[in-house]
Amino acid sequence: MFRLLQLSLSLALLTAMFKLAARLYRHTQLSWAGAFTYVLLLTVCTVLLGALGLVSGAHIPFPFTIPAVFAMHVLLGGWYLGRYAKDRNGMELTFPHGALLGLIGIGLSLVVLSVPGVVYLVLQN
Repeated sequence: MFRLLQLSLSLALLTAMFKLAARLYRHTQLSWAGAFTYVLLLTVCTVLLGALGLVSGAHIPFPFTIPAVFAMHVLLGGWYLGRYAKDRNGMELTFPHGALLGLIGIGLSLVVLSVPGVVYLVLQN
């Protein structure tokens, strides 16, 4: 039950981070449903990328996983956010702007989510 609550809170927080990223990036408009769908797509792709490493049986070195995850975020952000996020004139963003918006959202998420994680680890010890 606690895991479900943890997953729900993580998805909600990530959705809010992408809404904030859209607001910060040239006052881009991104609906709550669009942000939540993007977060779900990111979650599914991340799980599939991890499962691919487990199923292949080969150990993927850590230095190769960072570019793979980065490329996944850039491609998914460019494809989804470039199509469903709108600029202040109501026009769709293009692929490069969607990719940049995705990277801004991930950067915000890493900053915001790492602070409670560090506090939790400090309090555990």
